[in-house]
Amino acid sequence: MITQIIDGRALAAEIKTEVAEEIFRLLKEGHSQPSLAIVLVGNRLDSQLYVKLKEQEARRVGILTHTYRLPADISAVELKATLEFLNQDSGVNGVLVQLPLPEHLPTDEIMATLDPEKDVDGFLKNHPAEVISPVAAAVSLMLARQNLDLTQTQLGILHNSEIFGETLKAVLEKSGFKKIALLGNQELAKIGTYDVVISALGRPHYLSVKKLKSGAVVIDVGTSDKKGVTVGDLDPQGVDKYLSAYSPVPGGVGPLTIAFLFKNVLALYRRQ
Repeated sequence: MITQIIDGRALAAEIKTEVAEEIFRLLKEGHSQPSLAIVLVGNRLDSQLYVKLKEQEARRVGILTHTYRLPADISAVELKATLEFLNQDSGVNGVLVQLPLPEHLPTDEIMATLDPEKDVDGFLKNHPAEVISPVAAAVSLMLARQNLDLTQTQLGILHNSEIFGETLKAVLEKSGFKKIALLGNQELAKIGTYDVVISALGRPHYLSVKKLKSGAVVIDVGTSDKKGVTVGDLDPQGVDKYLSAYSPVPGGVGPLTIAFLFKNVLALYRRQ
């Protein structure tokens, strides 16, 4: 068995080319540029890196970004006021709140303040149908390229966020998967029974081949900082010739997530 490394950068390039070509056409017709507001709270190094990447890539496809850098000790009331201001700003097509937020801030409550018509992450239940969670869209596309039997494949989602788990499950069910399980901390021992494992725990190298089924497909969504190096949940030790395919960190889900984020900005721009 030859293990396939799923190249998120190559898939992302396809999506970003489509977005850039559409924006170029709109600008040529005299329309304004699509605009994205990014809200960054605190000084987490990984969050700062992700925001910097989003700003850089947005410029390449023709999307304007406005980043609001807010202190880590900001109150929930102040953060909500920022989002309410952005809700009213007609020059902003989409708003992204970089997660995770500091522990003292109630994430669900904060996100509920956002106007669903500007929800580029697709977190809110009543967001526009054209908007799909970028992470869920990335995972779905990666799995679509694996030629899996959607009715028989046992798929397990490791998560530490109910919003993420339920959103991803809903998207994958729409794409045809029939046997999906959300695995919390009490069920991690069952990982070895699944044909596909999607891991978004943020535990560096937690998933070793000893815990996984031979020939499984692993989509690694988790990212962590390990001695200054960005790593995923999957321990790459021994995966060659054991897994049928996996997405690496970095270079897997991350670049593709950014591409789908821009696709959502464009979708919201069209609606507005």
